Amino acid sequence: IMWAYLKENKWKSLLGALCLSGYLYYKRQAALEDAAKTRRLAEIKEQHFKESQRGSDVTLQNSFFSHLSSRLEELSGLNDTKALFLQEENKEEKARLFKTMQTQAFAHAVASAYGVSIMFLLLRIEITLISRYHYSDKINNKNTVEPYVQEKYLLSTNYTLNQGLELLTDGILKASEEVLLPWSLSSNCTQEDAKKIILSIIEKFNKTLNKETLAKFFLSPEEETDETKPQVEYSSFFGEIPSDLVLKLLLNETRDTIEKKDFQSLCELCFKESAQGLLRSVDALYQTLPEQIPMAKLIPQLHNYTKLHALGYSATPLFSHNAVISFCRAVYN
Repeated sequence: IMWAYLKENKWKSLLGALCLSGYLYYKRQAALEDAAKTRRLAEIKEQHFKESQRGSDVTLQNSFFSHLSSRLEELSGLNDTKALFLQEENKEEKARLFKTMQTQAFAHAVASAYGVSIMFLLLRIEITLISRYHYSDKINNKNTVEPYVQEKYLLSTNYTLNQGLELLTDGILKASEEVLLPWSLSSNCTQEDAKKIILSIIEKFNKTLNKETLAKFFLSPEEETDETKPQVEYSSFFGEIPSDLVLKLLLNETRDTIEKKDFQSLCELCFKESAQGLLRSVDALYQTLPEQIPMAKLIPQLHNYTKLHALGYSATPLFSHNAVISFCRAVYN
């Protein structure tokens, strides 16, 4: 019956077949074009993301390394103690001051490893969030994050460089004092001994860390009240968002990111990687020293070497770490 119908209505059937083929071809071409457009946007977005990550690393190396190094030097108190030591004439007091310098030198080394991780992660998150807004602006032809808003947002790192690093250094100094209690200035310290001391300080300090203490290293612990939290109206996203609101949104997103459980795990991983870099710097230091060296002679050597090299050794493993890149990509998307 169907065949007979087609024979009798062949022109209608042919026309119907042509129309159906044209429709299906049009749908397929539209789907292919949509897929190609999606791929192009994804490639542009990925390229934009990678550029933002490289930018944060350059910023850390060019600007924050010097600030971080001088700030950690100040917080460790080593230079002040050294000045008192040189002025002191009483032998017992000189011995006590040198013992303090011993604690401060090891604390400075460990704080360098942890400090570079904290600054690295904070900058990565902040620049990733800014880049996400920039990408959205590029697609929608807007200018949401104006230069002065971006500058003001990045000034939040001042808290980390000041109060955040102070909290970090205080905790590491306490751990260092406990670990170094059995060590006298005349004790010989081998390469393995020095590494064991550092690992013991890290282990003791890590026991004091939790979600709340970690967050205090990055951002001010002051909680926002309902009045200070930005109330974003739905209609805001159909037009320009006020600059002060953009700044609050960026700060809130930063806080939300830092308070995530995944971020705590990432911090622990970065601390571990930076600590391994610190241990490699100790290995490099001992290549220039005798196999055994009295603690009194090791302290100035350790301090001078870690001041110059520890930040670089600790930061290098982080720049291309897959876990960091994956976390920032999730924030970006």
